Amino acid sequence: MDKGTLHVNQGDKIVVGVSGGADSMCLLHLLSSVREKMNLSLIAVHINHGLRGEEAYSDEAFVVKYCEEHDLKVIVNHADVKKYSIDNKCSLEEAGRKIRYDFFAKISKEIGGKIATAHTASDNAETVLFNLTRGSGIKGLCGIPPVRNNIVRPILHWTREEVEAYCLDNQIKYVVDKTNFSEEYTRNQIRLNVVPVLKEINPNFEETITRFTQIVTETDDFLTKHAINVLENAKNKNGGFCCKELKKAETPLLAKAILLLAKQSGIGSLEQKHIDLVTKCICEGSGAVNLPNGFTATAKQGVFRIVKETEKTEFSMPVFEVKSLIFAGKSYLLHTRNFVNKKLLIDAVDYGIINSNSCIRTRKSGDFFTFENRNVTKPVRKIMNEMKIPEENRDKLLLIANGSEVLWLEGVGASKVGCISEKTEKILLIDINEE
Repeated sequence: MDKGTLHVNQGDKIVVGVSGGADSMCLLHLLSSVREKMNLSLIAVHINHGLRGEEAYSDEAFVVKYCEEHDLKVIVNHADVKKYSIDNKCSLEEAGRKIRYDFFAKISKEIGGKIATAHTASDNAETVLFNLTRGSGIKGLCGIPPVRNNIVRPILHWTREEVEAYCLDNQIKYVVDKTNFSEEYTRNQIRLNVVPVLKEINPNFEETITRFTQIVTETDDFLTKHAINVLENAKNKNGGFCCKELKKAETPLLAKAILLLAKQSGIGSLEQKHIDLVTKCICEGSGAVNLPNGFTATAKQGVFRIVKETEKTEFSMPVFEVKSLIFAGKSYLLHTRNFVNKKLLIDAVDYGIINSNSCIRTRKSGDFFTFENRNVTKPVRKIMNEMKIPEENRDKLLLIANGSEVLWLEGVGASKVGCISEKTEKILLIDINEE
């Protein structure tokens, strides 16, 4: 297997994550060895997680000394990983990873460069086994990508044994983190107890997993491409997706489409149980599924959406007190003028109907609207249902009302009571613009 693909280009600026362990010291030495040839600008970044007392400070000093001796710029960041894990209700592993990547991203943004991490084929194999044990879908079996956005993993095809051999051949010293041998952490259990057994069965186990993840990644890329087409064909003008169109897709494609929507919505990954429930919801064209992080998947009147549960936004001001306002990402300008031509006006109300009780506000229970030409009165709630306005957008629309009687409704226009007639002398214009 080719060990020479570094995924870096001539003249790159690179933030190198360096813990002081064999993997990261191998990576730093490897990139340093081609620094002049490729005109690379390297910055070593060491994170002291504040978990191992004097041992952590010893590792920090080791990294700083090595960088000084080899003319490498080094940045050290001290973090309280334990506090972060408590505050954010996550494991120490998750907290450490989040802190590391956030800091790497901060430095890389400052220099406009890439981030290089020392993940190996052994890390990749452990990740696949870990995800498989948790019941991950196809995405989790893709393992660690060699390149993701501006993050590169130059030694991802190296096994841990090959890394240690490189360090020995090049006389590279490194530190050993004793927590790597603690079975308190799930990944360590896999590394210490599971992988050795699998390597007895297949000595090339890590390389086999690497080939497997490449095949799975190609399959996932294929599904992603076609799932995007499924979503495009099912999308409607209100940002929802037609259930009838979605359920035409084969099961693997529909599952991938659901995962793409979850990612776009900010949920992240979903467990298979969520995918199964959402699939049922889509196929039946109705229902709701509670998803992680405060999101809900809903199918109503044959339209599917993933929405964030938020508190209802209420707004109300007397019309006479408003000339302009900004609400829900839109600007509203209210001004009066003499009536000229009804055909030129879309959002306009007969100013003569406005009184001291008239308010511009969000909807309320009991609001009703009478259509001008049809002489039909309906609850605003029902009108929004018929217009298939997404639930999460309904409290982002404004209306003008006298009590519960709506004179003007955003997206609909003036009601029979508020519309301009032959008797109208003055009008109230409502100009709406996206911010």
